[in-house]
This record gives sequence, C-alpha cells and structure tokens, in this order.
Amino acid sequence: MDNLYDRAQRQKGAFETLLENVPGYKGYADKESRRDCDKLEREAVAKALTDHRDKLRAVVATLTGSGNLEALAPIERLEKAIDRLFNMVRFANYGYSGFFDTVKVDDRELNRVYEFDLTLREKSGALPAAFAELAATASASADAKALEPKVSALTALLGDMEKTMAERERILRGG
Repeated sequence: MDNLYDRAQRQKGAFETLLENVPGYKGYADKESRRDCDKLEREAVAKALTDHRDKLRAVVATLTGSGNLEALAPIERLEKAIDRLFNMVRFANYGYSGFFDTVKVDDRELNRVYEFDLTLREKSGALPAAFAELAATASASADAKALEPKVSALTALLGDMEKTMAERERILRGG
C-alpha cells in the first residue's frame, strides 16, 4: 500500500525545499502535510464505506424481491454499523492543536495517528471480497441461515475497524 505522506515528501518542489530553510517553517509544513495525508487516507476509507453501503442496499433489494424479509434484520444492523463507522472516519479529529489547547498533539502522536489511518485503510481492503461474498450468497440463496456467517464476518471486520478508530481518538485526546 502506498504511503501518501512518504510520496508527498518525495514530491516536494524546489520552492518547498527552499522554504524549509526558513526557521520554524519545516516543522509547520511537515505537520500540515501529515494532517493533509491523514485526511486523504480517511476520505478514501469513507468513500469505500459509502460504496459498500450502496452494495448492501442492492443486497436488501435482492432479499426483498425474493420475499426473504427474515434476512433483512441482520442486514439492517450491518448497514447501521457501516454508517456508524463512516461517521467515525469521516468526522474524526485530524490532529490539530492550537496554541492554547489543553491537549497538545506533537509529531510523535501525529505519526501514530497516521499509522492508525494506514491500518484502517489496510483493513478496509478486506471489505470488497466480504461484500461480494455476501451479495453472491444473497443472490444464490434466500436463506437467512446461509447469510448469517457472511454478515457475522462483516460485522466483525467493521467492529475491528471501529476499535482502530477508537484507539486513534484516544491518542488525540492525550490518552
């Protein structure tokens, strides 16, 4: 997986390199670059979650069309889990601390937060296959019991991603 921050550091232009000689600028620019890359990583995960939520709605349509209303309850819980994680990712704190803030976010903490976001993006890589399996199972069988293991696997994956976000937020709160 490509690390956006490392790529951004490699692609600095001559003017940016020159500005790094200005006292205090290099640290400021580095933090801003890290925050921007952090935001881009989270936006990629949020977009993936949105795309998968849309696929899940297609599964709901398949189940409804086949008359399998019994299987909708776990699918709806899964959709709520996706929405909850989407909101956690999309509206997460981005690591800015003002001059008078009680909790300061230093470079080491920003690095840890970015590592959590990279981990989150890596975990989101398992979503396409898991959702494809769920959709295939829903199309092949309208049986709620056949869907149960697929829904459980996705719920566990989303829960693991939520734990990653909770740990990330704990670091930013100074924990």
